[in-house]
Amino acid sequence: MKTKIFVLVVTLFSFFLSPAFAADSLSEKHWTTYGKVGYFSWVEHLENGQEFIRDDGMIYAAGITRNDKVLEHLSLTETFEVWGGYVAYDGETVYTGEEMRDSRNGYLGAREEVRVTGHVPFASITLNPFASIEHKGWSREVENELWNMVYSRIGMTAMYSTPKVQLYIGGGKTIPLYTANRWAVSDFTEFDDVTLRPKAKPGMFAEAGFKVGRWDVGVAYEQTDFKKSPTVWAKGGPPVGGGASKKGSFWQPKSSTSTGWLKIGYSF
Repeated sequence: MKTKIFVLVVTLFSFFLSPAFAADSLSEKHWTTYGKVGYFSWVEHLENGQEFIRDDGMIYAAGITRNDKVLEHLSLTETFEVWGGYVAYDGETVYTGEEMRDSRNGYLGAREEVRVTGHVPFASITLNPFASIEHKGWSREVENELWNMVYSRIGMTAMYSTPKVQLYIGGGKTIPLYTANRWAVSDFTEFDDVTLRPKAKPGMFAEAGFKVGRWDVGVAYEQTDFKKSPTVWAKGGPPVGGGASKKGSFWQPKSSTSTGWLKIGYSF
């Protein structure tokens, strides 16, 4: 039921932001609203490399982008996106070891992006190098986690234009700048909440699609790996023998995430 409600909200968000009419051309300042459906995967590994937690399943997103042409061959875009869904969870909780086979895990998050793009035309082909700064935050229900990432993306798209359609393909590198996981361990242990800092490795992304009129249909793939975080010690529980409080050790295992997206957008 929750997944159906979320899909309905995403659909309504996209349609209500899109105007009911289309014009022949877009102004130098315009908006694009879009909806996305994707297949998401999150995997965590033991020290020996063995997989012991896996989330995977369908997630959904909706967003809006403001497009501004700031110079003849330079544009600036700002994007806000919400995303989430319930996916299959197969594994065990990290701290308690409780098995949760064939269960469900909820994700809810948002992404903000500012991107600068150059436009270099060569006859019917235009090269579009770009650089962005982005923030992505999300909650992970089963482990009571709240993640935050700041990263940059550097890449390029190539667009081939005909009188009726534009084809594009592109990709690039994700450069992590900051990663933190606020783990609410006090919800299921006697210890205080902890903030873990698993270091994200540089990742990759790719996209391809076509534009017809004001419509944009594309597919995309993104992937990020995280190293095991340093151990964090947390205080909690009653004093032992009248002395100091107990201490517990917590860490984020080696993890990886990937998502394949189908996106439909409309500009106005």
